[in-house]
Amino acid sequence: MLFFRDNLCKLEDENAEHMPIGFEVAFPSLLEIAKKLDIEVPYDSPVLQEIYASRNLKLTRLFHYTNFSHNCVSYISCILYDN
Repeated sequence: MLFFRDNLCKLEDENAEHMPIGFEVAFPSLLEIAKKLDIEVPYDSPVLQEIYASRNLKLTRLFHYTNFSHNCVSYISCILYDN
């Protein structure tokens, strides 16, 4: 976790165009897994809040503008939130 904390600030300076496709969706899912494992993550960090906001915006657009069946939405939700 020391590496994570020491390098978290580098995400602030990172150009979003250089991040892997879906990073803003996948990374918060990894953080939620860490939370379940009682790994301390600075969730109040502005950069993490920005990533979560970006994820929420992307998922809102995805669900709003795409005609997903209920089963597909449930499946995606299960993957993202490990429900």
